[in-house]
Amino acid sequence: MQEKLARLGTALRGIAKSLPANYRERQRGLAEANDLIRQEMAAALEAAINAEAKLHPQETYEDKKALAKWVNAELRAFGLAIKNPDGGKPCFIMGNPGGKPGFGRFLFEYTDDSGKRHHPLTSVTLPHLELVPEDLTRASYVHRSERSR
Repeated sequence: MQEKLARLGTALRGIAKSLPANYRERQRGLAEANDLIRQEMAAALEAAINAEAKLHPQETYEDKKALAKWVNAELRAFGLAIKNPDGGKPCFIMGNPGGKPGFGRFLFEYTDDSGKRHHPLTSVTLPHLELVPEDLTRASYVHRSERSR
């Protein structure tokens, strides 16, 4: 594994050296490389995180909150999120009390460019988690609402 990681490091250094010295062009090239790496990590982690998540308790609202917190922490460590099945936007998952006290449900959430929160999916069972690169770090502060600053 260490040898493969060393080769990856060498390849990334080669890409970085080949980029123009101009900041904007260099930044754009590195952002593209970052996106590609995170797309590959998403593909590599998707089956494993879904399998691991199924091993966690999911019966109660507290179980769902704990599982959602774990999933989000794991994905954030890699700059990943869950794909909104309806529109493709990167989402995070939350435990939500729902209509049955103590039972709860899973809730996907994303914030649009104007700062408005959306909940495109709710489910009493954990849905399949399709992974994508998370894009919140690229959101312009100009486009965020006053509440989110």
